[in-house]
Amino acid sequence: MKQRSKHFAVKTILIGLFIQLITVTVSFGQTKTEQIDKLMNLYSDYGQFNGSVLVADAGKVIYKKGFGMANMEWNIPNQPDTKHRLGSVTKQFTSMLILQLVEQGKLKLDAPISTYLPDYPKASGDKITIHHLLTHRKRNQQ
Repeated sequence: MKQRSKHFAVKTILIGLFIQLITVTVSFGQTKTEQIDKLMNLYSDYGQFNGSVLVADAGKVIYKKGFGMANMEWNIPNQPDTKHRLGSVTKQFTSMLILQLVEQGKLKLDAPISTYLPDYPKASGDKITIHHLLTHRKRNQQ
Protein backbone atom coordinates (compact mmCIF):
# COMPACT_ATOMS: atom_id res chain seq x y z
CA MET A 1 0.00 0.00 0.00
CA LYS A 2 2.90 2.38 0.81
CA GLN A 3 4.46 1.65 -2.58
CA ARG A 4 1.14 2.45 -4.28
CA SER A 5 0.89 5.77 -2.43
CA LYS A 6 4.47 6.61 -3.34
CA HIS A 7 3.77 5.94 -7.05
CA PHE A 8 0.60 8.05 -6.86
CA ALA A 9 2.52 10.93 -5.27
CA VAL A 10 5.27 10.74 -7.90
CA LYS A 11 2.72 10.67 -10.74
CA THR A 12 0.84 13.60 -9.21
CA ILE A 13 4.02 15.65 -8.97
CA LEU A 14 5.09 14.73 -12.51
CA ILE A 15 1.70 15.63 -13.95
CA GLY A 16 1.85 18.95 -12.12
CA LEU A 17 5.31 19.63 -13.54
CA PHE A 18 4.19 18.71 -17.06
CA ILE A 19 1.19 21.01 -16.80
CA GLN A 20 3.45 23.79 -15.52
CA LEU A 21 5.85 23.19 -18.42
CA ILE A 22 3.01 23.27 -20.92
CA THR A 23 1.68 26.57 -19.59
CA VAL A 24 5.04 28.32 -20.02
CA THR A 25 6.06 26.91 -23.42
CA VAL A 26 5.11 28.26 -26.82
CA SER A 27 1.84 26.71 -27.89
CA PHE A 28 2.68 25.85 -31.53
CA GLY A 29 -0.87 26.60 -32.61
CA GLN A 30 -2.57 24.93 -29.65
CA THR A 31 -4.07 26.75 -26.72
CA LYS A 32 -2.98 25.88 -23.18
CA THR A 33 -6.31 24.15 -22.70
CA GLU A 34 -5.80 21.98 -25.79
CA GLN A 35 -2.27 21.09 -24.69
CA ILE A 36 -3.41 20.12 -21.20
CA ASP A 37 -6.29 18.08 -22.61
CA LYS A 38 -3.95 16.24 -25.00
CA LEU A 39 -1.51 15.44 -22.19
CA MET A 40 -4.17 14.30 -19.72
CA ASN A 41 -5.92 12.15 -22.32
CA LEU A 42 -2.58 10.51 -23.10
CA TYR A 43 -1.98 9.72 -19.41
CA SER A 44 -5.51 8.42 -19.08
CA ASP A 45 -5.30 6.30 -22.25
CA TYR A 46 -2.15 4.62 -20.93
CA GLY A 47 -3.77 3.96 -17.56
CA GLN A 48 -1.41 6.34 -15.76
CA PHE A 49 -4.02 8.77 -14.45
CA ASN A 50 -7.42 8.35 -12.92
CA GLY A 51 -9.00 11.39 -11.26
CA SER A 52 -10.15 14.97 -11.74
CA VAL A 53 -8.10 17.88 -13.04
CA LEU A 54 -8.58 21.60 -12.53
CA VAL A 55 -6.08 24.11 -13.95
CA ALA A 56 -6.31 27.84 -13.33
CA ASP A 57 -4.28 30.54 -15.03
CA ALA A 58 -4.19 34.04 -13.56
CA GLY A 59 -7.10 33.17 -11.27
CA LYS A 60 -9.33 31.94 -14.09
CA VAL A 61 -10.20 28.26 -14.56
CA ILE A 62 -9.01 27.24 -18.02
CA TYR A 63 -9.45 23.47 -17.77
CA LYS A 64 -11.47 21.01 -15.73
CA LYS A 65 -12.27 17.44 -16.59
CA GLY A 66 -12.62 13.99 -15.03
CA PHE A 67 -10.76 10.89 -16.21
CA GLY A 68 -11.36 7.24 -15.47
CA MET A 69 -13.66 5.87 -12.80
CA ALA A 70 -14.61 7.35 -9.47
CA ASN A 71 -16.11 3.99 -8.52
CA MET A 72 -15.12 1.01 -10.64
CA GLU A 73 -17.51 -1.38 -8.91
CA TRP A 74 -20.56 0.71 -9.85
CA ASN A 75 -19.07 2.06 -13.10
CA ILE A 76 -19.29 5.70 -12.00
CA PRO A 77 -16.98 7.95 -14.04
CA ASN A 78 -14.93 10.79 -12.58
CA GLN A 79 -16.37 14.24 -13.20
CA PRO A 80 -14.62 17.61 -12.82
CA ASP A 81 -16.34 18.06 -9.45
CA THR A 82 -15.80 14.51 -8.11
CA LYS A 83 -14.60 14.64 -4.51
CA HIS A 84 -11.47 12.58 -3.84
CA ARG A 85 -9.71 11.63 -0.62
CA LEU A 86 -6.39 13.42 -0.67
CA GLY A 87 -4.57 12.02 2.35
CA SER A 88 -0.94 12.86 2.90
CA VAL A 89 -0.07 13.54 -0.73
CA THR A 90 -0.95 17.25 -0.33
CA LYS A 91 1.27 17.99 2.69
CA GLN A 92 4.27 19.12 0.65
CA PHE A 93 2.14 21.38 -1.54
CA THR A 94 0.43 22.98 1.46
CA SER A 95 3.80 23.54 3.14
CA MET A 96 5.25 25.12 0.00
CA LEU A 97 2.29 27.49 -0.36
CA ILE A 98 2.49 28.50 3.31
CA LEU A 99 6.22 29.21 3.00
CA GLN A 100 5.55 31.32 -0.10
CA LEU A 101 3.04 33.36 1.93
CA VAL A 102 5.67 33.73 4.68
CA GLU A 103 8.20 34.93 2.10
CA GLN A 104 5.66 37.49 0.84
CA GLY A 105 5.14 38.73 4.40
CA LYS A 106 1.49 37.62 4.49
CA LEU A 107 1.98 35.00 7.24
CA LYS A 108 4.37 34.56 10.16
CA LEU A 109 5.42 31.07 11.22
CA ASP A 110 5.65 32.04 14.89
CA ALA A 111 2.29 33.83 15.05
CA PRO A 112 -0.53 32.08 16.92
CA ILE A 113 -3.14 30.57 14.59
CA SER A 114 -5.81 32.72 16.26
CA THR A 115 -4.15 35.64 14.41
CA TYR A 116 -5.39 34.18 11.13
CA LEU A 117 -8.40 32.24 12.42
CA PRO A 118 -10.16 34.70 14.76
CA ASP A 119 -13.06 32.30 15.41
CA TYR A 120 -10.72 29.54 16.59
CA PRO A 121 -10.98 28.95 20.37
CA LYS A 122 -8.52 31.32 22.05
CA ALA A 123 -7.46 28.85 24.75
CA SER A 124 -5.54 26.73 22.25
CA GLY A 125 -5.43 29.11 19.26
CA ASP A 126 -3.15 31.49 21.14
CA LYS A 127 -0.70 28.67 21.93
CA ILE A 128 -0.49 26.93 18.54
CA THR A 129 1.56 28.47 15.74
CA ILE A 130 1.72 27.75 12.02
CA HIS A 131 5.18 26.30 12.66
CA HIS A 132 3.64 23.80 15.09
CA LEU A 133 1.12 22.74 12.45
CA LEU A 134 3.75 22.36 9.73
CA THR A 135 6.11 20.34 11.92
CA HIS A 136 3.43 18.42 13.85
CA ARG A 137 5.10 19.42 17.11
CA LYS A 138 3.82 20.79 20.36
CA ARG A 139 5.05 24.06 21.76
CA ASN A 140 7.48 22.46 24.22
CA GLN A 141 8.96 19.88 21.79
CA GLN A 142 12.23 20.59 20.03
